[in-house]
Amino acid sequence: MNFFEGYFDTGQQIGSWEARCEYWGALVHFFHTGEVPDIASAEARIAFTASKPSVELSRKRASAGRDGGEAKAANAAKSEASRKKTDKQASGKSEAKQKQTVKQKPRNMNMKMKEKMKGEKTLLSAGEADALPYEAIVARLNEAAGTKFRADSAQTRSMINGRFAEGYTLDDFFHVIDVKCAKWNREPRPGEKDMRPYLRPKTLFAPGNFESYVNEIGGGAGVDLGKWAKPDDSAF
Repeated sequence: MNFFEGYFDTGQQIGSWEARCEYWGALVHFFHTGEVPDIASAEARIAFTASKPSVELSRKRASAGRDGGEAKAANAAKSEASRKKTDKQASGKSEAKQKQTVKQKPRNMNMKMKEKMKGEKTLLSAGEADALPYEAIVARLNEAAGTKFRADSAQTRSMINGRFAEGYTLDDFFHVIDVKCAKWNREPRPGEKDMRPYLRPKTLFAPGNFESYVNEIGGGAGVDLGKWAKPDDSAF
């Protein structure tokens, strides 16, 4: 198994060295056996749950490579080349047709584009979306904020999917949760607005908020700010 940089970075968020080693060891054990080991540390369990879908995909790819052998790889390459050729031909025809349509009906084309752009785009494929660590993210939020959000909520999954499609990572989600819970999860002072109701996926993971929150400094112990370690004075 290639030890992805993401697994190392995730392990670095765990407080104790023993728990980190338990997390990394559990990944290796699961990859080679397919069995989920007993994990004593709560931090290691959460991190393993988040990484498990990616390891499962790696196991499937490795198994497919062994079962198929060189003949399967050759057939796959041949099929891929054929697909690319077909796609290129179809793309050329589609592009020519689109140019003609824009030239003849520019107003209708603009309306269609506006309709297509409405709402949040889900850019990940079904398989990629199923492998996302929804449970780990929602569990982190519920633990930090004392809430009971569900990881199978369609709206929550859509927003998590959207942020991963934009290139954000599991560490970014953990950072946003830690930072906003540290600032908002408390009794408001006299004259202050109570921000605790906004400790929810709808606010924290929304496309208009997430980037700002990722760039805020703060959060719980053990959070590695990395490239995001810069101040952000923008309003909520």
